Amino acid sequence: MQRGDIIVFKVSNDRMFVKRVIALPGETVKVAGDQVYINGAPLREPYLKAAIEGAASKGSTYNVRDYAEHTVPEGCYFVLGDNRSNSSDSRDLGFVKREQIVGKVTSVNGSPLP
Repeated sequence: MQRGDIIVFKVSNDRMFVKRVIALPGETVKVAGDQVYINGAPLREPYLKAAIEGAASKGSTYNVRDYAEHTVPEGCYFVLGDNRSNSSDSRDLGFVKREQIVGKVTSVNGSPLP
């Protein structure tokens, strides 16, 4: 898995989620407002640009759910939904273990992902 990949993973025997890989094993990750930090450096997320700019034009942030800095354990990933304020993701579920991952999303409605 690589940062930015969109993955499908098992949450329970009958439930799967689709989220974006943000941090890899051994990296530190922190979320502060609209900015994600990996190993202390800001993460560039062009796929959120329009949403962040839209929220800023209304005087608010797109993401209202911060996450204190943590280190991703070996064999795990930190994932976030692109709908940051309304997403059940690693901030709630914890790190995603490699063996939970079912696959990677490569297209939506037949169109390849950028």
